[in-house]
Amino acid sequence: PDMFHVCPMVETFVADQCMTRLWCSDCPTGIRDMLLQPVFVYLCWAVPYYLFLFVFWGEGRLRAAGKDCLYFHLRERPYIDKHFSRFPPWLGPPLYLAYHFLSVVVFGSLGLVLWHSFALHTLFLLWVCYTSVRNGSS
Repeated sequence: PDMFHVCPMVETFVADQCMTRLWCSDCPTGIRDMLLQPVFVYLCWAVPYYLFLFVFWGEGRLRAAGKDCLYFHLRERPYIDKHFSRFPPWLGPPLYLAYHFLSVVVFGSLGLVLWHSFALHTLFLLWVCYTSVRNGSS
């Protein structure tokens, strides 16, 4: 109950005027919905991830068990590892997670813009589809 709030305009959907405007504020949203909640969810994931992967298990135990993760995989790529090599080794995992956190903040902020603009949202989705097809075909 009261978990989902439907915009009043959506309930009276005829020919959505927001689809024809570059910017529409008929369905308001805020920083809490688009930024603070994703950051909270990210932190609920990142803290246990960091503790289990980098503190409790560590690279040696994971490699010995024949396991891998994206962080270790990226460190094997010279063009990415050159950025991590500038810092002490113990700072690599926190920097990796800081990059993830920055992605959450950037795309959460982008979500605020895309929420209000059907045209920009459509262009963004077309770009995502194009990039997926291009990467999948190579």
